[in-house]
Amino acid sequence: MTQDEKLKKQVLAFLQNHRTAAIATVSKRNEPQVAAVNYIMDDEFNLFFITRKGSRKFENLEHSKRVGILVGNDPKVPAVVQIQGNAEILPDSHYMANFISKQIDVNDAQWWPILKTRGLDFVLFKVTIDWLRWLNLDITGYPQTYMKDFQQVIP
Repeated sequence: MTQDEKLKKQVLAFLQNHRTAAIATVSKRNEPQVAAVNYIMDDEFNLFFITRKGSRKFENLEHSKRVGILVGNDPKVPAVVQIQGNAEILPDSHYMANFISKQIDVNDAQWWPILKTRGLDFVLFKVTIDWLRWLNLDITGYPQTYMKDFQQVIP
């Protein structure tokens, strides 16, 4: 396995072990807006999240599909991933039901914001990543990719 493959594998594991991200979108007035989302990352570096129709995120993503995402803001784990990409609605309700039933653990407190939200007007978004950087200052948790500077993972 090459060093680049090891790096990608480590970053993917980090992203799959986390559930919360900050997502930046752009409003119709071209104002940046940031919100927290619960997400899931698949093995191909596609990020999925759910939001409600009528939310600021939803309205902003109708205006512009571009997103910026940050994962990792825990001072106990000094590692962070920065992402840029495009978010698209996945209209297939069967896929959404499958997504929810197989990916969300109702006992996991990280999912409570979604599970406690009333209504059925959720929309599933898929983010296709075109740019991803990893900063790993956690020599104990991620010794193979420890570095004091950002590393470009995608592209």
